[in-house]
Amino acid sequence: MPSTSPSTSAVRFHLGFQLRLILSLGFLSLLVAVVTVIALWGLINLRQFAHRAATDNQISRLAEEVAMQALLCRRYEKDFFLSSGDLTAQDRPLQQWHQASIDLRGAIKAYDDAVATDADKQQAMAWRDAWRIYSQGFGRVEIGINGGEIKTPYDALKAFEPFQDNIQIMTDQAVQRAFEKNASANQTSLLLDEVTNTTIWEVMVIAALVFVASVIWSLLFPAWLMRPIKVLRETAERLTRGDLTARAALQRHDELGVLAQSFDDMAATIQRSTADLESQYTCAIAAQATAEHAHQKIAEQLAMIDAQRMAIREMSVPILPLSDSTLVLPLVGALDSTRICQAQERVLDAIQGSSAHHMLLDVTGVPIIDSQVGQGLLQIVAAAQLLGCTVVVVGIRPEVAQAVVGLGLDLSKVVTRSTLQSGIAYTLRASG
Repeated sequence: MPSTSPSTSAVRFHLGFQLRLILSLGFLSLLVAVVTVIALWGLINLRQFAHRAATDNQISRLAEEVAMQALLCRRYEKDFFLSSGDLTAQDRPLQQWHQASIDLRGAIKAYDDAVATDADKQQAMAWRDAWRIYSQGFGRVEIGINGGEIKTPYDALKAFEPFQDNIQIMTDQAVQRAFEKNASANQTSLLLDEVTNTTIWEVMVIAALVFVASVIWSLLFPAWLMRPIKVLRETAERLTRGDLTARAALQRHDELGVLAQSFDDMAATIQRSTADLESQYTCAIAAQATAEHAHQKIAEQLAMIDAQRMAIREMSVPILPLSDSTLVLPLVGALDSTRICQAQERVLDAIQGSSAHHMLLDVTGVPIIDSQVGQGLLQIVAAAQLLGCTVVVVGIRPEVAQAVVGLGLDLSKVVTRSTLQSGIAYTLRASG
């Protein structure tokens, strides 16, 4: 099989599995969206019908209020007219009529504020005009009665007759409007119940479909998905136990089949790699034996180098016994921090090992003494004095002495002699 076929198969089958999963989940999402839309649409309709029913009920109550206040005006109007000529009897119905007229005007205004359609607005305007004409007519009759021009109820009714139709028509219209709005509210309530039942059934049916589809999907999809995963797990366990011949061998035309094929290829690669590792391990054992033999030879060479380094170290800082109480340390060549440290260690070890009282420090062969070298020599002198040994520095040449003075080194407490012979003479005299 060509090397490019696995990737080509992976691309081809990846689309199939992905589309299958997308279509399945998309179908469930579509059902959920349909349920949501239907529920929202039903709620919107329910809200509209409920608002319409509430509005019709409110308008019906306001129209009834207009009709009731109009009837009260007519009642108190009749009582007032029947009391014409009797000032004591006509005062109470007159006050009641004025209060009922004010309430009627308020009821008309409340109706006008509540309605929204043009027809209802025009109806409120017509009622307001009728109330104004009615009130003006009643006021004229009231003036006539109070002025004595109208003395009998018949005359009062006769004078008010041109204005009576306004209140009568307004009362009839208010009752009719209240009846119509009440009937509309009842019709809207019936529609509200019908829409509610329809919405409930639609939501229940689609919810049942969603539930059934979800149950089927939850039963089939896990089994379809977990079967190859179980095979892959068992094959992996066999590989873990050392069975390198284990293979999944799944025949599926989707991503899981591609995964199983890749797993089998990996197992074959592991088997080949293991065989190669075993061969390499054998070679590594042989190489390890050779390396151990070479390591032994290197260790012997390193031991020889260390011994040579020790001998060179002792030769670079030689300490010569001049007598039982006197030692000589000739320093030759340039001094650095390493040689200064070596010299200090050698001097202290030699003093402790020989119990010498004098140490001749010969610097004749030192070409340059800088501040670092001078400080190191002073440290050697101080350390030797702590062990009870006097250090005599000999062989300081003129140019070295001039450099030491230029560096500002204090050698006032150090015993110095110009030559080694004079230093030896000094130590002999000091030793008695």
